Amino acid sequence: MIAFVYLTKRRRNGKLIAGRMYRARVRFPGEHKTRDIPLHVTEKRSAEQKLQKLLNDQSMSSVGLLPPQKVQEAAAKPLKIHFGFYLKELATDGCVRRYLQAVENYINTLLKECRWEYFKDVSAESFELWRQQQKKAPKTLNEYLVSMRAFLKWAERLGYIGHNALAKVKTTRVRGRQKRARRAYMPEEIQRLLSVAGPRQPVYLLAVLTGIRRGEIKKLRWADFKLDVEHPIVTVPAAISKNHYEDALPLHIDLVTALKHLKPAASKPEQLVFKGLYPGYRRFYADLKAAGIQWEDQGDGPLDFHSLRVTYCTQLAPGTPSERVRMALLRHRDPNQTAKIYTDARMLPLKQAIEKLSFHRYGVPANDDTQIDTQTLVKTGQKESTCVTLERQGEEVITPVITPLNKGLFEENHYAVGKEKWSERQDSNLRLRGPKPRALARLSYAPLPANHPMNSRARNHNLPSRAAETARRPARSRLI
Repeated sequence: MIAFVYLTKRRRNGKLIAGRMYRARVRFPGEHKTRDIPLHVTEKRSAEQKLQKLLNDQSMSSVGLLPPQKVQEAAAKPLKIHFGFYLKELATDGCVRRYLQAVENYINTLLKECRWEYFKDVSAESFELWRQQQKKAPKTLNEYLVSMRAFLKWAERLGYIGHNALAKVKTTRVRGRQKRARRAYMPEEIQRLLSVAGPRQPVYLLAVLTGIRRGEIKKLRWADFKLDVEHPIVTVPAAISKNHYEDALPLHIDLVTALKHLKPAASKPEQLVFKGLYPGYRRFYADLKAAGIQWEDQGDGPLDFHSLRVTYCTQLAPGTPSERVRMALLRHRDPNQTAKIYTDARMLPLKQAIEKLSFHRYGVPANDDTQIDTQTLVKTGQKESTCVTLERQGEEVITPVITPLNKGLFEENHYAVGKEKWSERQDSNLRLRGPKPRALARLSYAPLPANHPMNSRARNHNLPSRAAETARRPARSRLI
């Protein structure tokens, strides 16, 4: 280890002149680089005391008794300075302006109302005390927690803090306490909206027949649509998609017709599709009012533009053969999001599903019994089978023979030794008594040839040849 204090010196007019401020030159154990640290004192004794303090702090930090120097420097800066750098990091990462504004609002509110000025002030106890005094919705309180927790996680990753103080704080239970979720549009409401939409009809038709989000529709270009192919599609680029994945969606024939009428003859691929037609919030709610649609919550949930996506998912539910298909059409990565959040269960054909039940009626057989159906098919299926015989040196070996009867296949099984009756157990009727097919395949009733692999193996091990033994014995059936 290297550690000493010194004064800087330089020559002026041929004379060596020493500086006024002391500096320290230090190289700690395990390091290969020597540090030059300004001490900002003019007395040697004070400089040596500061150097000794640096050495003590480094020694305590190496064994975990003091936080690292980077943590100490970050702890001395106000939280607002660190938060400014965090917002710039989010903007560099590509977060949209609306998200940045929400994060800034959440964290600035916590810093003000919880009186957090430095990292040392942030604690789980102060946050939970603040949360107990709030009257906000549980989901909103969770947004505050998630935003502040992400900020502290960023600081922990950069080495500004030793641990995240809010990492173990539980989120508030939302189930059963949330406000009413948005509902789906009724079919007649969609028809009325399209009838009064005028030039904005393709926008609403695209939203309700593809489920594309409001912000994504606004940025679609003609290059993203393929309308003149056998299977028309629209591609949502990853640059404008909410989940940052590129997906191709099939288009309904009615939507293709509306887009072809909308597309100008001299359109360019980079031109926005709905430029000048995209409705703002005021225009959208004016269209709802003109269509006679009540968008406010009347006990079954409110309506907004995103409800068109909920309507699309709900209408897909009865006729879609697989839940995975709905996930792909909605561009979801979580099946719970498709089934629970974007499906309005009040519009599903629940009554029709109940009316199809008949298992409780007396005298009506069950419609789904796989084992009984299999046995019935076997009994009434094939009416004829062939007799398989194996020859063994002029003799005929009779294998199990199935006699065709009018009552059906496997009604009676005739063997060389006797008869067997039909068994109610399915597995007992699928294979006949006697040797298994695998064992029959290994039977050979001819003598082994001289060049058989077994004879070569015998010669390699200095054993009598199998062909020589066969010649000395009468020819008979051999099992190899």
